[in-house]
Amino acid sequence: LPPLLEELGLDGDAGSLSKSLLFKINTSLKVLYIQFSPHSTLPQGLSQLKALRTLTILDCKSLMCIPDELRHVTSLRELYITLCPNLGPRCKKDVGKDWSIISHIPNIFIG
Repeated sequence: LPPLLEELGLDGDAGSLSKSLLFKINTSLKVLYIQFSPHSTLPQGLSQLKALRTLTILDCKSLMCIPDELRHVTSLRELYITLCPNLGPRCKKDVGKDWSIISHIPNIFIG
């Protein structure tokens, strides 16, 4: 991937990127879209995205939870979770099982 890439969209099964984001060189990714993923987990390596500001997760019906490593993405300012029937309830403010992982994010939208 280009070292100055600022926005990335993963649509469906995006091959190896669906499982692991190896961004040792890229420190500029600010926006990540994950949609229609058939996988039960988000890609590994999210904690390496030190500039990530917006994460959008759309229509990922198999996604089961938020990985603990998202807790360490302190640059994240917006999280959008839409049409994710398993994930949405886990991210509800104060009561969801994954709330403690994402509670540091200022703007969280679940729909």
